[in-house]
Amino acid sequence: MTLRQTSLAVITLLGLTMIAGAFFVSTGFLLIDEVIYMLSADTFRDTGSLVIQNGYASYPSEDLIWMDLLSIGPNGLVPQYPVGSAVVGAFFVGLFDQHGFFVMNALAAFGTLFVTRALALELFEDESVALGAILLLVFGSYFTEYAFGLWPHMVSVLSVTTSFWLFLRACRTDTPLLIAALSGLFLGAGLAFRVDGVLLVPVIGLLGVLYARKPVLVYAGGALGLVPGLAAMAYANAIKFGTWNPISYGGGDYASKDPLKYIGLITICLVGFAATLLVRAGLLRPSRWWGVLLVVLCAGAAFMLPQTGKLASQLVRGITGLIIDATTTIDARPGIQTQPDGTLLFWGLPKKALGQSMPWIGALCVLLVWPWAQRRRAITCILIFAALWMFPFVIRAWHGGLSLNMRYFLPVLPALCILAAWILKELMGNAIPRLFLFAIIAGFTASFLWISAHPTGTAGAHQILSTPVFLAVCALSLAAGVSKSGAGQIALLGIGFGIGHAVTVSLTDNLLAQAFRTDEMRDFSEETGRDVIYDVFVRSAARDPRQLFALPHWRNVTADPEFISSALSDGYRILMQNHRATVFLQTYPQFRSLAEVTVQDVRFQSIGMR
Repeated sequence: MTLRQTSLAVITLLGLTMIAGAFFVSTGFLLIDEVIYMLSADTFRDTGSLVIQNGYASYPSEDLIWMDLLSIGPNGLVPQYPVGSAVVGAFFVGLFDQHGFFVMNALAAFGTLFVTRALALELFEDESVALGAILLLVFGSYFTEYAFGLWPHMVSVLSVTTSFWLFLRACRTDTPLLIAALSGLFLGAGLAFRVDGVLLVPVIGLLGVLYARKPVLVYAGGALGLVPGLAAMAYANAIKFGTWNPISYGGGDYASKDPLKYIGLITICLVGFAATLLVRAGLLRPSRWWGVLLVVLCAGAAFMLPQTGKLASQLVRGITGLIIDATTTIDARPGIQTQPDGTLLFWGLPKKALGQSMPWIGALCVLLVWPWAQRRRAITCILIFAALWMFPFVIRAWHGGLSLNMRYFLPVLPALCILAAWILKELMGNAIPRLFLFAIIAGFTASFLWISAHPTGTAGAHQILSTPVFLAVCALSLAAGVSKSGAGQIALLGIGFGIGHAVTVSLTDNLLAQAFRTDEMRDFSEETGRDVIYDVFVRSAARDPRQLFALPHWRNVTADPEFISSALSDGYRILMQNHRATVFLQTYPQFRSLAEVTVQDVRFQSIGMR
């Protein structure tokens, strides 16, 4: 069997395994975002509408909009997220019920493996690099967790990776219009699922100037392909939110809903694009202008010293918390709690920075000292892609809320795995050292021993052990780049250990996510009558019109007493989880507990008036 046949066979086997696994994973919800996605798909499938019926027309209470994840549109409550998950998700849910979302994401993951191989061949023209990247992506990253998730990150990864690959192909041809249009078409389709795909646009803008043979045609084709997706999104948002802004999330105060909060990033991108364009046109010679540019930048930094210091502080905080060590995250919300053992739990889960999830990523540090002129185009494309994509999140130190990993970095994982696979091949030569394989086994074993024997358990292995492993891989990789002796072999041992640790982290992440989903599986379909239920982690939120599901807004201490009073007077039964009911009854003594209701081992109080 040739190496090409081996790669295709591995991809097929892994892809079919993920699709089969989609039918066996827990159908519980990991977090409220997934409830919104399922709610929108069920609603579209049952009614053909994007409008959610959750009682807001009769009871305009914040408790019914689920912390602004439902927006108030001209026609009623609508999900804040793009419509792709509602429309395409409804199709898959119709075929496979709640497993449909998992099937959709598993299929997207399958496609991503093929495109990752194509991207690796486009950049490095090496089948062994492509195969190594695929293995790293599946076993050494948090890729598979999102193949078995309800939120549509995996569809976005497929869209962005495909668009990036097609764009790079378009750059190398003298007739790029059609390929560039396909690139834009895939990107536009992905935006219908997650709007952060728009971050690929500045990447394309910059790399097109650097490497495209016919940049104007590449941009024209890409823009042409992007139009249908943006037009469809604009139309959907006009219906949902009353605005023709294609990337709007409706009302609220999230940065994703306010493009003005990205003015700084947009300005940086435009300045960088203009400077690159001038260099390519020959109007600006770097060798002549670097000194002048440095003086201007220093003068500007001195003039804006307070802002510069704040920006630098934010950047350091973001790099530290999102890339090196998630336990340094500063977030005052009550769901994020530092434990006595030094771990930091995000609503009960040990979330990790990128380097903690994948300690082997420290191998990229070798590029700081290695001469890589012969691969300048490939490496530059990947580094610019990763840097521009990650920058908006790093500069805001925004970790993405409840999750086990830095989910916003998912679209750059295929490219980073490709680059790491190339570095590994350069360090190894033409044969895989036996000690490298032993190092992988050692990292895997050491991580499991930590989980089994160390007092901090799984959280400690993820957040405490991971950090020194990542930093050690960084240091060893730098040493390998500087030294011409045996440092490369030692670096391989460190990288192998980091890969083994990442395999453990990936496996336990999947197990933790499944356990969390199972714990959140509750079914109110057997409940009869009109109920207001303060618990959104159930599917009947959309499928039973008699049930209203509520959640106090994070700005409020407890539930809305006026809403509860009105609902009671209209004949609704109020069910509130025990821990929430305790606070509510202490705060508002005019209410009392009528009875206790148990739903799948979760206790609720039936609330009434005194």
